[in-house]
Amino acid sequence: MDEKQQLVAKLDAAEKRYESCTGLYRQYSFDLLKLCIYVRKLTADERIRTYLEVNAADVLKRFERILFETQAPEESPVVEPATENTVESWSCCATSSATSARGRERSCQVG
Repeated sequence: MDEKQQLVAKLDAAEKRYESCTGLYRQYSFDLLKLCIYVRKLTADERIRTYLEVNAADVLKRFERILFETQAPEESPVVEPATENTVESWSCCATSSATSARGRERSCQVG
């Protein structure tokens, strides 16, 4: 195999890894958005919230932390929740901060 073919093979391998990572990131983003929707519904229901306060206060605190960390800042436009089919049209940029999902969620914009 000459040098040109080796470079092409390396490029193909890099593209496959990129596509795999991109797919995983899109699925992660979609799962995070679904989680936030469900957690918001649970904490907004007074009966469920009261039950959690009495029987599982630690779970309620975790739910509230999820909502706090993924809450968009005041100046960000509100984007309607997307369906699974529209996730493919999102243009997402990864952030270097691994400390919170908030940065990754804000970096996704419907394109």
